[in-house]
Amino acid sequence: MVAEVPRRWIRIAGLGLAALLFGCTPGAGSRDPSGRLPSALPAPPAPPALRAVPGEFLVKFKSGAPRAAVTRAFGKAALVSSHEFRSVPGL
Repeated sequence: MVAEVPRRWIRIAGLGLAALLFGCTPGAGSRDPSGRLPSALPAPPAPPALRAVPGEFLVKFKSGAPRAAVTRAFGKAALVSSHEFRSVPGL
């Protein structure tokens, strides 16, 4: 009977250690609002979209501006036109 006491304590300690290790695993006990355990870690947030391109500018002239005035304005600002748009959504 004396030999049974240490085995019982070893079993109790082993069960306690197993419960402790299971409780410390990532996601243990964390459930979503529906009560389900998460199947994977959530995806990291997407980086914000760039609102500007470094070194590039959008220049808008009044409708009907003479071509000579547009060319003069680009020359004074030392800018080079790379694209022309009739309209840009959101501007």
